[in-house]
Amino acid sequence: MTSDLSRHVADYLRLRRALGFKLVNEGVILPQFVAFLEQAGQSTVTAQTAIAWAQQPQGVNPINWVHRLVAVRGFALNLEVDLLFFDTTSTYFERDEEEDGDDAFRRFGHSKDHRPDLPQIVIGLAVTKEGIPVRCWCWPGNSNHRGGPRVLLRGQPGVPAPRRRALHRRDAHA
Repeated sequence: MTSDLSRHVADYLRLRRALGFKLVNEGVILPQFVAFLEQAGQSTVTAQTAIAWAQQPQGVNPINWVHRLVAVRGFALNLEVDLLFFDTTSTYFERDEEEDGDDAFRRFGHSKDHRPDLPQIVIGLAVTKEGIPVRCWCWPGNSNHRGGPRVLLRGQPGVPAPRRRALHRRDAHA
């Protein structure tokens, strides 16, 4: 019997190859990773298991870790994401003036660092429930992206990310 992860790997490889990607190494690496997960009794991809698997066997050149993790990351980010967590922060620049022009990012705005006297940018990050980053956004410092962490639910309008459309809802713990 084929596991759900094995089917996901086959679908992922088929789709990506149909788009023109060769995926020769991934065709070998990803089934090995799924076998590792199944042997460990896990049915989801986590950062911890990906790192543990990538570092096997003992004594392997670290460049091989990178190749293995890149393959797993591409596959894992292609999986359906049902729940994401999203939050924003701001960071400031040690300069006196904001940038000029319509496309400028360094702008004066609400500073979470309590530095309204310096130009800043707003940064947003969406992560899975395991903490794996899915997407990062940057906005001009005068953007209105304030508020606490949010829970993003799949299948509802709102988040500008392919296959991860969601409604921003205040986290009950914010």
